[in-house]
Amino acid sequence: ESADAANEQGGATNGDISGAANGDISGDTNREPLVPVRQTSRWQDVFSSLHETVQVVQAFSHGAVLVVSIEASDVSSLHLVKTVWPDSTIQQLLRHPKVAALRLASTCPETAFWSTEFAVGALPALIVAWGPQSAVVMRERKMSPQKVVAQLSTALDAVAAMPPSACHSRGRALQARYLHASQRHFRPPSPPPIYDALAEERALVAQQDAQYAASLEADEQAAAEEAAAVHAALEAKAQQAAAEAEIAAAAATAAATAEERRELRIQKAEALPHEPPAAADVSSVAVRTRGGVRVSRRFMCTSSLRAVVEWLEGLEPDSEDFDLAANFPRRLFGTNDLDETLESLGLHPTASLFMQAREEEEEEEGDE
Repeated sequence: ESADAANEQGGATNGDISGAANGDISGDTNREPLVPVRQTSRWQDVFSSLHETVQVVQAFSHGAVLVVSIEASDVSSLHLVKTVWPDSTIQQLLRHPKVAALRLASTCPETAFWSTEFAVGALPALIVAWGPQSAVVMRERKMSPQKVVAQLSTALDAVAAMPPSACHSRGRALQARYLHASQRHFRPPSPPPIYDALAEERALVAQQDAQYAASLEADEQAAAEEAAAVHAALEAKAQQAAAEAEIAAAAATAAATAEERRELRIQKAEALPHEPPAAADVSSVAVRTRGGVRVSRRFMCTSSLRAVVEWLEGLEPDSEDFDLAANFPRRLFGTNDLDETLESLGLHPTASLFMQAREEEEEEEGDE
């Protein structure tokens, strides 16, 4: 029985293709079998027919082992037909749900595609491919069933250890190349054009002109970018200088304002009446400063709270604005109380106060 005759029978031996072989590459890759075959006694039925090649490649992309046998009308090919393919172990392996097999005659147009794809030389040849990049081409003159069994078993063991998606990219690429070749009816690509020295010279000149123009454009662009960078740097420097000048001016203004306030505080403190001696109408005021220092002074009970504040500002002329507060009872004296007398505020005959930053939350601290 020749391989040519077997290929003519192949179109009617395998029946319908289902699962991944129906063209649904994105479907469930775990369904089995990938390329089902009839469970008959005819060994030819384990091979898919030629019109099912696309489905076989799709099954390969879903993790099946791809087997392609290319045979001729010679003794070695006849050995495959008589000895290898009918072997029961090989039949069992080829019927495995993870095997997709093709059998081609050397005269079949598709043979050129597979021979080119896997660099097949002498025939017959048995191609076994699996996984993302593994492939073996067996070309022995008299291939033994044991070697075929060993190679198929190795491929199936490897596939079993891989996820079904491991061969997606390789299978898709193989299918794309196969479809492209089928559109040419598997004819070899057109021969390269006849060498034309003049055309090559013109092309070389055009290429050199294009390269020179591109280089010139790149130089001009680089010069423009450099000029823009210099301009941006100068502008940034000018902006930085302006910002620094503004900050310096603001700092100078703030310093001048602070100095004016300091001088004014000192003047007000010096303008206060002399501290009166202890008497019934004299209030004794003790204050803990924000620095933790305790100071005290006597004031007439008719003196305003502002006099106490001006005395304290004279002691700490550089301090921030503050209010006075008492702990027992808890009370905060704000700006509205500055013109009230010490007596009216309950700060007579004695008062124990502490300084508190204005708008700062009251601290739970007591006087000694």
